[in-house]
Amino acid sequence: MLDDLRSLRQHVKATRVSYRVATLRLVREAIVARGDGYLRPHEEVALLDVDVRAALALYAAEDALPTRTQRAIPRVPSLGRGAFRRDYMYANEPVVVEDVVDGTWGFAAFAGADGGVDVAALAERFGDMPVPVRRGEARGELPFRDFAAAFREGGAYLKDWHFRLDGLGAMAPVPDLFDDDWLSGEGDVDFHFCYLGAAGTSTRLHCDVINSFSWSVNVFGWKRWRFLPAEETPLLWDAFGGDVADGFGPSTVDFPRRGRAAPVEVLQPPGSAIFVPSGWYHDVENVTDALSVNCNWVNGANCLWAPARLDDDDAADASNGDLSRDRFLAKVARAAAALIAADLDEDGAAALARAGAVARLLEDTQGDPAVAIYEAADAALREAGAPTSRAVHAACLELAADPDADVTLEDSDSESDDGFLGRVAGDLFEDDVHAKPRRQPLRRGWTPGFREQVDLGVRAFDFALENGEAVSCAIEYRDAGTGSSVWDGAVVLARYLEAHPAKVAGRRVVELGSGTGFCGLVAARLGASEVLLTDLDQCLPLIEANVARNGLRGRVAAAPLRWGEPADVSADVVLVADCLLPGCDVLFEPLCRTLAALLARGAAGYFVYEQRCMDCRPFFALLAAAGVDAAPVPDGDLHATYRAPEIHVLELRSRFCS
Repeated sequence: MLDDLRSLRQHVKATRVSYRVATLRLVREAIVARGDGYLRPHEEVALLDVDVRAALALYAAEDALPTRTQRAIPRVPSLGRGAFRRDYMYANEPVVVEDVVDGTWGFAAFAGADGGVDVAALAERFGDMPVPVRRGEARGELPFRDFAAAFREGGAYLKDWHFRLDGLGAMAPVPDLFDDDWLSGEGDVDFHFCYLGAAGTSTRLHCDVINSFSWSVNVFGWKRWRFLPAEETPLLWDAFGGDVADGFGPSTVDFPRRGRAAPVEVLQPPGSAIFVPSGWYHDVENVTDALSVNCNWVNGANCLWAPARLDDDDAADASNGDLSRDRFLAKVARAAAALIAADLDEDGAAALARAGAVARLLEDTQGDPAVAIYEAADAALREAGAPTSRAVHAACLELAADPDADVTLEDSDSESDDGFLGRVAGDLFEDDVHAKPRRQPLRRGWTPGFREQVDLGVRAFDFALENGEAVSCAIEYRDAGTGSSVWDGAVVLARYLEAHPAKVAGRRVVELGSGTGFCGLVAARLGASEVLLTDLDQCLPLIEANVARNGLRGRVAAAPLRWGEPADVSADVVLVADCLLPGCDVLFEPLCRTLAALLARGAAGYFVYEQRCMDCRPFFALLAAAGVDAAPVPDGDLHATYRAPEIHVLELRSRFCS
């Protein structure tokens, strides 16, 4: 499959700018250069005289049409793994595979008397579990039972429910055909979703995140899919090759060639899976009431589609949208390491060469980590006698110049990387000491992680103290919030307090950003006279449930507290655990303000954080400026097992005690 370049040819044709579009972009640049600087390019163009805009659209509409080669989308009763990868995955062509849903699917148990989805039974099972619901352009979260009550009203559509993050992975096992996934399951990213909508609900025209593949399984109901082959994407562009239309329809001044886009339609029956290739724009309609599960995924067959759609790191952290280059490259590195460790067959060599080619494409922005990946990949490929990533990268460049060129994969690279591999050895894919801190927390086994909560359904964290007491916390894994799990830093702080119980015994304790309430509950077990667990309003139900779970009502209370706002709270001890998180530096200043105010009243603070991929120095500079001294707790005072170089425990004191 290494020399199968059909997918790469599609990618080039889907993104290649024609001479006419390039000319129109120059026209737009000239228009924008004369503008007032406050409008986006398409807004500047919209101010032009209608006759001028019509002339631009006419010029764009005369661009040559792509050649249609796509046949009807096949629907097959079964498909072997090898045939799927050869004929559809590497070819980047859609297919419907029937009879995928079997007795291992938990969702399949919710069948009504008519064989369709039993929404009432689902509501009884999932009750108050919050799920994402969309009505037209409005979106938000509702308890499942409230969504079910409005199921046939106003076009309510349950979309993008991260059911695995609610510990429900067993409800929809990944079909074997689609298990080669480099994207999901590494703690911070999960692209498995559940959809539930009445007949007539739909998803508008779109292309999947970072040009990923998608598989979608209809557990119940029928769907109508309309696809545009990837190489015909330019038909959906505006005159300047920038914006893409959000629906099929007639040509307009804004989208002058849209009317020539002829979608390929297929009906997907219940129990079947549809494979959605990279870069194929599509819209979807529920022909009947339908419950489906889908997943966006990337592997060696389509990884070269992703770099053009990756956000830069800052944008990704701010938007929680597409993966950043940094995070994507880390996933490519993990996949490459696994392939290198295995015996490379033809399929594995193809994936490894493409992984290396991705690293070459990202070398300009990612530097040495990218170089390490492609050099290691190429060394393994040369040893296996297979073309290297350099050959794939060269083919990409050749196809970019002429997508119909007769390209073969040939290596001009004869140098050996044995010395490089010998130097880095087993540390190749570990973080360099001079690089940014790890993006992913280390898995130490102290607390339930992503796999335990998502795939194994672990819903509680039980913590035994050496005095015979225990704390039990219900936990959740919600994509929208980290506060519903217990993290390793909290365990380190709890064990420290256990070793020094006098720090909380008989004292009034306040915990900021409590999440599950774990550290405050431990303080109560260690003899704190009063404990107040604080967090945002949406976190309080879980905290209050954990207070009741531990039989501590009366001595432990929960209350809302938004950092930075005045709070009528006093305490002898303030606890803060795992509240410095990547992408959340906007919270540094309000957290500092609240901490400083509490400590200025004479309280002692105990603060724990894990150094991840963020710079925490600005936070501690703010603390110092607010008169707070932060003294590291010596390793010798921490538990011999429950401590780590990345986890820091600090004792905080105010210089301005009243």
